[in-house]
Amino acid sequence: MAVLALAGCAAVPTYPVGTAWDAPPGWRLSVTGMRCGPAATLDPGDPDEQDTCLVEVAYRNIGDRARPFSGTTDEPGPTWRLVGYDAQAGEFHGRARPTAPTPPGGSGTAQLVFEVPSGLRLSRVLVGDAIVRLSG
Repeated sequence: MAVLALAGCAAVPTYPVGTAWDAPPGWRLSVTGMRCGPAATLDPGDPDEQDTCLVEVAYRNIGDRARPFSGTTDEPGPTWRLVGYDAQAGEFHGRARPTAPTPPGGSGTAQLVFEVPSGLRLSRVLVGDAIVRLSG
């Protein structure tokens, strides 16, 4: 496991895509892949950018009560901070698609949505307190 230091932050654990890690408050996560392309196809609505990158996440609730992966107002969940980075360290803030509550021991998948300029692909993503390398 490598460690990446972000400006002004303590060391952040870094994982390759497909590696699982524990994330507060009681989740086991693994980023499993990414798709990028036209926002009209991948994230219909009113995007600010023409393209979108969808980062796929598998999760398991290892806590003791049901909770949504995407969080609530009182408990933001593991997606409290989502930042995608391109190869030049440009930042793109993301959001998690809403999820239903997951019971203890339950699992599921979710998508993290990042609006990006046309043709751009993310090289890594910060999910809460961990970085995942998407390429290279």
